[in-house]
Amino acid sequence: MSERHVVISADTHCGAALHDYKPYLEKKYHEDFDEWAESVQAAERRIAEERAAGRVVVFLVHYPPFDRTGAPYRRPGHSLIDVDAVVDMLRRAGPDLVLHGHKHECWRVDLDAAAG
Repeated sequence: MSERHVVISADTHCGAALHDYKPYLEKKYHEDFDEWAESVQAAERRIAEERAAGRVVVFLVHYPPFDRTGAPYRRPGHSLIDVDAVVDMLRRAGPDLVLHGHKHECWRVDLDAAAG
């Protein structure tokens, strides 16, 4: 893969809030978890940094963040729990491409992203 491409992947298949998983880990892993959680929460910053460096940014996510009309995709039990926050972040950060799984259909939504 070229140095000009960055892929950011977020499976989002689990339903709890990010930090709700920490108590289930052995204490020896808590520091690593905190570092990882910060990296997940820093997606918007990372997208901006990579775009500023001239790289193409592809954001991968399990559930679609948008429906066919460009509205947040909402389907009980089969959508992002924090879909509004993800949609807001994607509109602010403006990755070059957002790809999702789960829905085995194809549609295109163009974002009016603040980042261009």
